[in-house]
Amino acid sequence: MKKNYLFLNYYRGIVLLLFLPLLLGDINNVWAISNSYLKNERQGMDNTIGKDSLGAYYTGVYPNLFKEYLGISQQQTDEKIEQIWEHFFVKDATKVYFESDDNTAYIYDTGNRDVRTEGMSYGMMICVQLDKRVEFDKLWRWAKKNMLYTSGKWAGYFAWQCDIDGRKIGREPSCAPDGEVYFITSLFFASHRWEMKVVVIMVVKHRKY
Repeated sequence: MKKNYLFLNYYRGIVLLLFLPLLLGDINNVWAISNSYLKNERQGMDNTIGKDSLGAYYTGVYPNLFKEYLGISQQQTDEKIEQIWEHFFVKDATKVYFESDDNTAYIYDTGNRDVRTEGMSYGMMICVQLDKRVEFDKLWRWAKKNMLYTSGKWAGYFAWQCDIDGRKIGREPSCAPDGEVYFITSLFFASHRWEMKVVVIMVVKHRKY
């Protein structure tokens, strides 16, 4: 496995890559979006986030703000997202997604050379938002098989750190709240996107919040 030095903390790097600078090609464009929106607000102009408009949950229409404010076409946006997916999930030289022989997969932490719940849950979030059901299921299976505590004081929680073979690192590693919350959120998203009723049951069963 080759290190990816693009980000010291690749988890947050993936999120940033997907939704901010690389998607636009220039970090200054991020500020252009916010400045454009604030300018419209000050001028009292109508915009798609007005108080009287219905949200995407009700309309089923998810606006592309890169297109609305920066003139980036939907095709350009889709192509950039696909390039980022290929970079982190497909290409051997740069990917952090690795499949195992037992129909599972993990997200490799290139900085610490292990597997962490943050990376696993962020990976699941990316998969559900990009409609990657196969990869999502493999990541979730790996997490349940290797990270989930089924007994003891941490029963129902996930060990935050494992090696790539699925062994928990340390005597009894505790859970990490951010990883747990992203597991929950991605599972709820998946239950609606793919009508996975069993996912909701898993969330209720394994969470104690």
